[in-house]
Formats: sequence, structure tokens, C-alpha cells
Amino acid sequence: QHKHKIMNIEEGDSVFLAITASANMEVIIANTLNELVRAGAHIIPNNKKIHASSHGCMEELKMMINIMKPEYFIPVQGEFKMQIAHAKLAAEAGVAPEKIFLVEKGDVINYNGKDMILNEKVNSGNILIDGIGIGDVGNIVLRDRHLLAEDGIFIAVVTLDPKNRRIAAGPEIQSRGFVYVRESEDLLREAEEKVREIVEAGLQEKRIEWSEIKQNMRDQISKL
Repeated sequence: QHKHKIMNIEEGDSVFLAITASANMEVIIANTLNELVRAGAHIIPNNKKIHASSHGCMEELKMMINIMKPEYFIPVQGEFKMQIAHAKLAAEAGVAPEKIFLVEKGDVINYNGKDMILNEKVNSGNILIDGIGIGDVGNIVLRDRHLLAEDGIFIAVVTLDPKNRRIAAGPEIQSRGFVYVRESEDLLREAEEKVREIVEAGLQEKRIEWSEIKQNMRDQISKL
């Protein structure tokens, strides 16, 4: 704790906060500052007069447009009002207004090697999953997710050699959210043996019915 792979913070060290916390980073920065103070560091707060933005200013953006001379221009970063300002800047720098695209989520821009056209839109955005709304994943998927959340998942993996009618590898049991593996080794070992018995018996049948083998495994394992 209070250590980093390339630096150590000691009592009396000064740490200059050279950034302005964005909305999505406030908690991370606050936690980091608390750890620095616990380590004995003196925090020098950010002074906006000496903090340079990591984003290009208007003149720098205009310079890049003049250097690149794009035929088409698509502002993509920042809020919509910022994209509007960037689009106006591109127009002032000589980009034809009809070749400046302001796009939002779901907009599709097609380029045929010569022209770029904004003429399609796909459904996008967040979907509220409640099991009854349009665009939901559906009741069956919700039911499966509910079962996984309540009971976990139990998978038996067996590699078969159908030509020689034998087990090539396994069985191997994979379990998530079902039991704590270290405390249930006997149960998992018993499950492996049961799977082996069922598969070997199924392989000895004149006609191998994979669906019956799998269903028999489900029935027998569920009894454990």
C-alpha cells in the first residue's frame, strides 16, 4: 500500500495536481488523493491558470484542418454543442458545408470510394429489459438469466472418440455460482464418475443416441 511500481510516496513529498477532474473521474481522483495524503504527501491543488488543456484549442484545430485539407469532415468528440462549433470551424477553414456531417448514435455514413452519403439509420441506444417491452431480449432469455443468477451453472465436458466408442478425455466439471469448488471436491468427483458411467454406457449401445445421453446426464446429475 502507498507504493507504485515506478515511484514511492514518503512523508513530506509534494504532489502537484495538474489536472481538472472530469465528471467520470471525480471518484477515482478523490480516492487517489486520499491515499496520497495517508502516505504523508502534501497536495498542491490545481491552478487553472497554469493547467493547459489536453485538447486542442480553436486555432490548433483550424491549423490541423488547413494542414490535412479534408474533403469530408465529421466532428466526433465532445458534446453536440462542441461538435457544432467544430463543424463551423471546418466550414470557416474551407470545407464545403454539404460535406460536413453531424452524426448521432445510429447514423450510418456510406462511402462508395468517391462520395460520402449520410442516408441510413440503425436502432441504437440503451434498452430497458423488463420482459414485456418491444426490443427486449425475450422471456426465454430472461428466464435463463434468472436461473443462472439463482442456481449458477454446471457444465460437464467430455471429449469423445465416436469411431472407437470411447472417452478420449475427461469428463471435466466446470461450475460457476453453483458450489464452492474447494469445499465440494467430493461432490464434483462423484459427478465426474456419474458422467463417465452414463457416457460409457451410451457408447456401448448399438446406435448411439447423443440426445438421450445428454438428457440422461441431466437427469442423473440433478439428483446429486
